[in-house]
Amino acid sequence: MPLSRERALLCAQKIREATAVSNPVEPKTAASFGVSRIAALRMLESSPIGVVIVSQAWQVLYANQRSSRLLGLRSHSLKGMDFKAFCPAWRSRLHQTPRELLPSGNGHEGEYLLCRIGGEEFWARITWEEIQHANQDAYLLWVQD
Repeated sequence: MPLSRERALLCAQKIREATAVSNPVEPKTAASFGVSRIAALRMLESSPIGVVIVSQAWQVLYANQRSSRLLGLRSHSLKGMDFKAFCPAWRSRLHQTPRELLPSGNGHEGEYLLCRIGGEEFWARITWEEIQHANQDAYLLWVQD
């Protein structure tokens, strides 16, 4: 079931808070959501939807357990990888940023052919949101197969 825009934005905020290393969550912000940073991180890790945060250079900054299963690697192995390696249509576009490859006019989602480690291809719906993560521009990707 697709996330509503409001729910997706709330989830994006929780994910930013849960994964920010250099910017601890302010108690007022966490309290306003009624969920601690640790609880938000646990929800993120147990999500049935893959969650990946990539830099403007497509470097994976964060990947939850579901996204690692979808892509065929452990989440700690995904960190630092070029996410474009998992999308055959994006591999040849070496110097294009997520902003250039992920159009903003489609309601921030699209269907993409992805490739697991080992070569198995699968179709996935990717929903994205531009965020700030660890003091840099980044993209939050929700990946559903």
